[in-house]
Amino acid sequence: MVSQRPRRGGTTSSGDGRATGAASANYLETFPYFGLLALAVHFSGASSTTSTWGVALYLLGRLLYLPLYAFGVMLVRSLAWNVATLGIVLLGYALVTSVAHLGQ
Repeated sequence: MVSQRPRRGGTTSSGDGRATGAASANYLETFPYFGLLALAVHFSGASSTTSTWGVALYLLGRLLYLPLYAFGVMLVRSLAWNVATLGIVLLGYALVTSVAHLGQ
């Protein structure tokens, strides 16, 4: 289903690529969190299976999100966004649990 409701910047998801600017802006809103957490996990030595899954899910979710946004596929697009967000949460979890284990 194609969304006809205007998004940020006044664009609509009409399938003709006009929404890619809004999707890119959305990406730029989440990337700093991902980047900082990924760097923190790496430099703190907190790399684990959880952090690997976090990175993979974030990248997969973001790769799927852009074309889904551009073509106005609403529900699946939301799922892709949530997959990317879960990736960020997993990175944070890996970092926190690593720090918690250092204190023991």
